[in-house]
Amino acid sequence: SMPDTAPRDTSFPPQFYCPLTGKRLSEPYMSTTCGHHFERSAIEKMCTQGLIFCPHDNCHRPIDPTRLVPATEFKAVMDAWAKNLRFLNISEAENGAPPYKQKP
Repeated sequence: SMPDTAPRDTSFPPQFYCPLTGKRLSEPYMSTTCGHHFERSAIEKMCTQGLIFCPHDNCHRPIDPTRLVPATEFKAVMDAWAKNLRFLNISEAENGAPPYKQKP
C-alpha cells in the first residue's frame, strides 16, 4: 500500500477518508452522536485511550464507544462509487481518453 505521505487520490470524495488514518475507509464506522465516519480499527483504538472527541474539523463532539455503528449504507455508497469509477476508467481507456479525475 502507499505510504501516508502519498498524495490523496482525488477520484474519491474527501468523506471517503478516515480523519485518523488519512486513508480511504475500508471498514467505516459511524458515530451516531455526530454522524462522522472513521476506520473501525482506528476509532476503536482511540476509544481505549479514554474520553475522546470527534477529530473532524469543526465538530469535536464526544465519541461514545457505545454509539459507534457499522456504516453499512455509507460503505455501499463507497463501493458503488468505486465500481462506477473503474467502469469510467476502463471505458475511457478503451477510447484513448485520459483516466477520469474529479475536478478539485
